[in-house]
Amino acid sequence: MSPAAQIASLSGAALLLIALGVWIAFRVHGTPEKRERKRRLAVNAQGRLGDALITEAADGALYYSYDIRGVHYTASQDISALRHLLPAAGARGLHQVADPLRIGGDDDRAHRRER
Repeated sequence: MSPAAQIASLSGAALLLIALGVWIAFRVHGTPEKRERKRRLAVNAQGRLGDALITEAADGALYYSYDIRGVHYTASQDISALRHLLPAAGARGLHQVADPLRIGGDDDRAHRRER
């Protein structure tokens, strides 16, 4: 085989390998929506370790606070898309979840009082 043919065949093989690598990268990682869906499914399946305190439940939003490595954070979450899943006004519901002594078991209550 002549040197020009060798260069052409090696260039073609390299191009095919690059195309295959790009295809695999897009297939494995997918779109941002697919990655977020995978992440949420993993969190749902495995759970997330953490402790948060709901401080307020307003129309369409939950306000909460949490600690990570000694740093205190406050945040809010838009729950307007979940409105149909929430209890009706006046029904027992969110106020029970927001009670810090009812979130965890006995060990959790003791831990909270020590802070």
